[in-house]
Amino acid sequence: MKTKILLNIWYDGTNFSGFAKQPGMRTIQGILENYSQKYFWTNSKIEVSGRTDRYVHALNQFVTIEINPNYKVEKNDLKEFKNLINAVFKDLKIKKINFVDLNFSVRYFVKEKTYIYKINTKKTKKAEKLENYQYNYYQKLDFNKLKSDLKIFEGKKNFASFTGKEEYKSYIREITNIKVYKKRSNIYVEITGRGFMRYMIRNIIGAVLAKNRNKYSENDFLDLFKNPIRGKNHYKAPGSGLYLKSVKY
Repeated sequence: MKTKILLNIWYDGTNFSGFAKQPGMRTIQGILENYSQKYFWTNSKIEVSGRTDRYVHALNQFVTIEINPNYKVEKNDLKEFKNLINAVFKDLKIKKINFVDLNFSVRYFVKEKTYIYKINTKKTKKAEKLENYQYNYYQKLDFNKLKSDLKIFEGKKNFASFTGKEEYKSYIREITNIKVYKKRSNIYVEITGRGFMRYMIRNIIGAVLAKNRNKYSENDFLDLFKNPIRGKNHYKAPGSGLYLKSVKY
């Protein structure tokens, strides 16, 4: 009986080669596919709200697993599958698991996503231990300038300059809100929008930090929008500081 299951998952991206399945690599999709096929004795089809890259973390990622076992899957089966994954893995946890309608698309029904980027500005022993979970940025940083520069990214714009080499039908994306705040030596940037291209957020963070240390003039920075060219920005922040915070449907 064909069944679709919705998972709300958390993961530490440090030891994963991203979400998407890759031959010979440890990925979140690979693990979920492997364990769901073994547990439910059937092939499985995985869909995700949006793929994350190597070293990127997720506080709330959403995944569906479509299966077609020769028996009716019960709620207790879902509970046991959740317990299995949570017992086996320290860096991947299922927070919630439920049945969902077969027509539901975890990717195409997204209304908005929020990512957090964490920047640490103080060099300490603790900071070095946390280098897989933040960007340890020890150069002089003007916080007010950073906030002001990030506001430029709000709205519907052509973000081609902030992508990688991948081609898209359209490079127009809308960022609905950017929130920037400090907690001690940490700076947090929350970026909300309906969808993002690969490397887009890391390129945005990299670009504003580059401007902060005068690697971009005001005109060159604005030119990234005025004359957008794929991959034009050459400053990309590391994946370790990026977290998928939430997804709304």
